[in-house]
Amino acid sequence: MAGLRKPGRPSKGPREAFLARMHPELKAALQKAAQDRGITANDLIAVLIAEHTGRTHLVDYQEVLPLQKTA
Repeated sequence: MAGLRKPGRPSKGPREAFLARMHPELKAALQKAAQDRGITANDLIAVLIAEHTGRTHLVDYQEVLPLQKTA
């Protein structure tokens, strides 16, 4: 059965874990900003760093629209 893939979301490619410590107010702001955009806090951090460093080709910009904006 080699070659059969499990269902689910496709891989985002190579990734490494990174632990960041921040003030609780910054964490709350990060989580709210990510939720407002319909993405994870981790993905928002990656997007912000990619934009700041000019490496936007390394992140996926798939936009998630709220239900009221899809019709």
